[in-house]
Amino acid sequence: PKIFKNLDAGLTAFVTLVPLSETPSGAGARFLGVNARLGRVWDYSDKLKLGLSGGGYWTTMFVSSGTFGFQNQMGPQIFPNLRYLLREDRSVRGYIKFAAISSGAVISSLSNNETALGVSYDFKVRSRWQAVSLDVARLAVKVDDIQVTNQSLSLGWSIAF
Repeated sequence: PKIFKNLDAGLTAFVTLVPLSETPSGAGARFLGVNARLGRVWDYSDKLKLGLSGGGYWTTMFVSSGTFGFQNQMGPQIFPNLRYLLREDRSVRGYIKFAAISSGAVISSLSNNETALGVSYDFKVRSRWQAVSLDVARLAVKVDDIQVTNQSLSLGWSIAF
């Protein structure tokens, strides 16, 4: 239906497979998380599309040493993106994400957040959109007066259903 033509929805999950570096050494910190977004796309021109989505963000941390970390941080997020169509079945996209996070229902400080900046190359395989992405993210959370900060470089792959 035409009502869904400009609707954009996304559900992504992420997990730390191998940390490239960590302090303290050998802490075994890993992250697991989910992003859920719903938004609108505007056709700026035949080739340029502007998208703006909002939604929810959830993440938790696993630390093998048990000396620090957090569990079940969540909150709202905003996700603007710009997509340029190279041809009918290929595009490049740039995006920014800001997610304010908290362990409860109330966001007490915007300094507890995840920010990300990324690019993707989107392509169709057998009429299904797929993407390879690269993003840089920074997570900053203060839990029980302990500041936890993580910076990451992520390579991703996604498929649309």
